[in-house]
Amino acid sequence: MSRVSIVINCDTRPGSGDADTEIGRYGSGSLQGCRNYDFLIEGVKNKRDFFSGTDFEIILVVDEVEPIPEDIREKMERYAERVEVRKFDHNRYRFNDMLYLESLALAEGEYVVHFDQDAMAYRDPNSNIVQQYFEWLNDGVHKFICQPSPLTYDQHGMDHASTRAFICKRESLDIPELTACLDDGYRRKNYGSTHCPALEHIIGLVAGLGSVYYPSLDWNDHVIASWVTYRSGLYAKLDTMTYPEIVHYLRDISCFAGANDIIAGPL
Repeated sequence: MSRVSIVINCDTRPGSGDADTEIGRYGSGSLQGCRNYDFLIEGVKNKRDFFSGTDFEIILVVDEVEPIPEDIREKMERYAERVEVRKFDHNRYRFNDMLYLESLALAEGEYVVHFDQDAMAYRDPNSNIVQQYFEWLNDGVHKFICQPSPLTYDQHGMDHASTRAFICKRESLDIPELTACLDDGYRRKNYGSTHCPALEHIIGLVAGLGSVYYPSLDWNDHVIASWVTYRSGLYAKLDTMTYPEIVHYLRDISCFAGANDIIAGPL
């Protein structure tokens, strides 16, 4: 198996040290995302555990809005092979998308996996889902999904997916072309009027059908989903649970605010 670069985009917006965090009302505050210092530490370990058994590197990119506490900074390097801390500048043109592209450009592996900081990933230790991801990607059998849909599979013909995470071959990431496509006029002229509200949708559009896989929600042996609300210490608590216990917490104790978005329940 070729080397995999796992890129995790994080930040330290106000509220990162609070006990609770939320994105606001679903559909209106979703771009604000959850924030918590756990995402810089246990959230990275979470991805290491998910991809264990794979030849990978983790690239942790942190946009520093508020200063990172020294104890957090020391722990960050425990689980990531590479840590990049950038000063946050919201005055740049489409600053969020540009920061996203700059993070992806750091990946050097044949395959690239990306996670937003508020995305979780759990799997049964006996699951071979990681290998399956790359087989699906190599076969090009999965359609480009613009947005998660509340419709059933029979209605829309595609798996539910979270755009908070995706997997592709590095050769599919044409950074100069993706940068050009941030101009809506250029993208429409060259790729049509497909609805692409965020960069992660544009990545799938530029790469072409089957070239980017946005993981779907599947409780059988793994789950990739996003936090709508998060509580400090939750990752550490989930680490003490078996996979069936994690599924029970996420599916039966917590609740959903979208196809792949979870409101954390009480522990």
